[in-house]
Amino acid sequence: MIEYKDATNDDFERLVSLRTTAMIHDFKRHELDLNRTKEFFRKSFKAVYTKMLYMNDDWVGCVALHPDDEYDTELKHFYIHAAYRGQGIGKHVLQSIIERQRLDNKNLCLYVFKESAAIPIYEKHGFVEVEVGDFTQRLALWQKPPL
Repeated sequence: MIEYKDATNDDFERLVSLRTTAMIHDFKRHELDLNRTKEFFRKSFKAVYTKMLYMNDDWVGCVALHPDDEYDTELKHFYIHAAYRGQGIGKHVLQSIIERQRLDNKNLCLYVFKESAAIPIYEKHGFVEVEVGDFTQRLALWQKPPL
């Protein structure tokens, strides 16, 4: 069973480390400076919206759900430690989030790097591409039609 605990600002360094490890291939593919990616994370990290994920008292990852004016909710900073990938943890967390959004009749969006290995996973859960930027693409899961 996955336990969700509130993140604090003190979690920043270990979260940025997890993020860097999880996304290093994307950072390298897009030739992004690691100091720049850390500063981007510093600006976007909000402990109030972030949950630390634990399984059997082991920290296995994190996820953040931020309010979003256009899409209701933005899924951000969803990372699972490499040692715990392939065990269905990420799938379980994502399905739980999607179910909550459905019950609340709220749309959900997220950004991924272009060519990210995560894109087919999100598409399998019903996300569709709604925007393409220089390095990223925005995916959305609609519970209600866009305005």
